[in-house]
Amino acid sequence: MKNKELKEKCAICEKHLIKLTSHRKTVCSVCGGIYDTIQTCEQGHFVCTDCYNLSALDLIEQFCVNSPAEDPIGIAMTLMRNPRIEINTPVHHYLVTASLLACYYNKKKDYESKQKKLRQSKERAKGLTAGFCNLYGICGAAMGNALFINLILNETELAADEWKLANLVTSATLSSIAFHGTPRCCKRNLFLAIINAVEFLRDYLGFIITHGGVDCVFSTINPDCPKSACPFYSHPKGAPKLI
Repeated sequence: MKNKELKEKCAICEKHLIKLTSHRKTVCSVCGGIYDTIQTCEQGHFVCTDCYNLSALDLIEQFCVNSPAEDPIGIAMTLMRNPRIEINTPVHHYLVTASLLACYYNKKKDYESKQKKLRQSKERAKGLTAGFCNLYGICGAAMGNALFINLILNETELAADEWKLANLVTSATLSSIAFHGTPRCCKRNLFLAIINAVEFLRDYLGFIITHGGVDCVFSTINPDCPKSACPFYSHPKGAPKLI
């Protein structure tokens, strides 16, 4: 299967693309399809033309469907390096849910449910539109956690225990976001949301997902970054602060 050659930078990590010495079969880092190509990025990523042209929401869904990873922060970090996911955008609300769903169902080895839940969550996340957080005074990343719990427990309006858990994870996440920062950093709020969800899964459901900590690489491109006031700030000349 032939594939049109891509642009100058990788759609996954933004590293420069390099030309190979000859065409070779390469797996698309997003959809998992196998293509003939003569270039990859410096990190070995390859993205087919169809995936390169996906919207941000579709890119997240497709990547999470095919990713075998069990580290939700790792998944989110990979996707946030993509230029389609801007520094502050409501796409992060879905990215919280999708990263967690992917790891949850990867660990359960239930890939059919993963695909179904990712599709459902994407449709629901479309309701968290641009300006949602400012207009309603509530962070959409916390809503992403509520949606995650809602989907894995198959909550209905009559399921009292599941409804309670969805609200508990939301309140814990909002509290963490409120005490750890200021407006205008969707990256930080995503990190806090995922960390709270991982802790919530362990404490309330006995389900263990781990993450490798946060090494934030976005402070230099966020003009509103509070620097050392953020728990994830990595000074350019110092070691990353992990939480």
